[in-house]
Amino acid sequence: MATSNTKKTYRLGENINILLEFYGETQLELAHRIGLESPNTISNYITGIRKPKQIIRQKIAEHFRITEDELMYGDLTPLLSMKDTLNVTNDYFDIFLSLFPIVEAKNIESDKTFAIAYKAHIHMYEALKTSNTLVDEDLEICFNNYLESYDKHNTMESIVNLCGLFILFEIVLNNNLSTGDNKYIDIKNATGNELIKKYYLRDLDGNTFDDAEKSNMLNETDNDSEDTILLLLNMLITHAEWTHIVYYYTALRYIFGNMRNDKSDEFNKAIGSEMIMAFSQIGNIYAKDMIEKNFYKFMKTHRS
Repeated sequence: MATSNTKKTYRLGENINILLEFYGETQLELAHRIGLESPNTISNYITGIRKPKQIIRQKIAEHFRITEDELMYGDLTPLLSMKDTLNVTNDYFDIFLSLFPIVEAKNIESDKTFAIAYKAHIHMYEALKTSNTLVDEDLEICFNNYLESYDKHNTMESIVNLCGLFILFEIVLNNNLSTGDNKYIDIKNATGNELIKKYYLRDLDGNTFDDAEKSNMLNETDNDSEDTILLLLNMLITHAEWTHIVYYYTALRYIFGNMRNDKSDEFNKAIGSEMIMAFSQIGNIYAKDMIEKNFYKFMKTHRS
C-alpha cells in the first residue's frame, strides 16, 4: 500500500511577519508582550537565524490567538488581503453591539412591560454608542421588565433579549473590555490597530494564567452568570423559533473564550469559528449576519 510522503512547510518566520503586518504591531511590541527583552530575537525568528523554543512558540501563538500548528505551518498569506478591514474607527463598537440583536415582540402593543424594557434596551445601546456610558437605570429597567413580561405574558422575546444582555456583559467582563468600576465599556475610545492591539492581542509578559487557573478563576467569580445564561438558553432551545439564536450565542461564547471547559482559548475559538461558518451555511440568519460584518473578519484568523 502506498503511503503519503507529504511534509508540512515550515512557515514560522513568514507567519510572524504576516501577523505583525496584519495587526500593525512592531517587533519590539511583540517582544515585550511575550516577555522578551530584545526585538532582535523576533527578527532572528523571522529571518530563520534562530528557532524559538516551544514555550516561546506557545506564547507567540497565544498572543495572536492561533494554534502553534497554525503559527508554524499554516498559510496565513490571505490575512494580508484582509488588512484593510482592520482600519475601523468607532464603527467597530457599533458592530460589536450589533452581535447581540434586540428582538421586538409580536405582542409589543399588548405587552406594555416588554415595550418599556425594549425602549430602555435600545436607549442603553444608543448611550453606549454615543457617550460610551452604561446607564444603570436602563439596565435595571431591562432586567425587571423583561422578567415581568415573561412571567405575565410568556413573551419569549423577553428571554431572547435577556440572554443577549447576559452574554454581552459576560464577554465584556471576561475579556477585559471594561474599566475597573464596570460603568463604562472602554473599547470605543481606541481606534483601528490601536484598538486591536489593546483588546484582542494577548499580553503574555509573565503576568498570565494557564488554562486550569483561568478556568478556576472564571468558575469562582462568575458561576451565577454562567448558570443564568445556561438557564435562558435552555428555555429558548425548547422553542423551534429560537433555536438559531441559541446556536449562534453558543458559538459566540466559544469565539470569545467564555466556555468553561479544559480546552485552550485558541481551541475554543477555532470551534466557535467553525460553528459560525457551518450555521451560516444551513441558513442561520444570525451567523450569516455576523459573517457579513467586518467584525467577523477581525475575530476569525484564517485557518488553512
